Amino acid sequence: MPAVQPRAAKTLARLKVLMNVDVAKEISIQVVGNLEIDETLEESNLEDVYDEAILNQPNILASKLREKSAQLGVSIAKGGLWPTVSYYAGFGSNFSTAYKDPRTGDVIPYFQQLGITASANAGVNISVPIFNGLRTKIGIQRAELGIKVAELGTTQLEATLKSNIERALVDVRAAKKRLAVSRKSVVATRLSVDNTRKRYDLGVVNSFELTSVQNTLIATESSILQAKYDYLFKLKILDYYRGRAITVK
Repeated sequence: MPAVQPRAAKTLARLKVLMNVDVAKEISIQVVGNLEIDETLEESNLEDVYDEAILNQPNILASKLREKSAQLGVSIAKGGLWPTVSYYAGFGSNFSTAYKDPRTGDVIPYFQQLGITASANAGVNISVPIFNGLRTKIGIQRAELGIKVAELGTTQLEATLKSNIERALVDVRAAKKRLAVSRKSVVATRLSVDNTRKRYDLGVVNSFELTSVQNTLIATESSILQAKYDYLFKLKILDYYRGRAITVK
């Protein structure tokens, strides 16, 4: 037991580092009992997982939005080839003490001056892009290139995602096989322990041989636990690609 405690403390410290948690901070570890593992994953294939993942991966969704943004940029750039029509209108008036009643010499009141000094204007402007046509065409070509770059980025992300899912599926199936082998090994080792104990009771083998097979059983039981957690971890990687919540039951 004393030898186990330092190893446990070291493992806990590594876990804190991976979690980006201060090593000095106290954390509690929840021990999960009997894990329920879905072992029907062999029915899943690459295309099914990929079709689900492509709808949930944030980087793929963001890349699709960049494509739409680039397409909108082309439409905006092409708008530079069209004439623009604008309308304007204005109304103005002013007040001055120079405006006086010729009969009395008094300054004409403000509101009376509004009718005298009021002015209005209106008009239409039509702008036809003639001299900046080349610049507009270059802008369109640049925007169209932006679409191709965005589409290429999406294609690369999709290819990477598919490759990662394929590798994850291979890892899951390999982990499942290791778990099955570990289970068979535990069954065989338990039989060996039972037989060795019977032989020990009969005096055929000594205590060293019995202890040896018992230690082997402990090691195989530990390996099956490791294989189970490894298989569960590989399953959760697939859940991540699918966009599902990462939970442990």
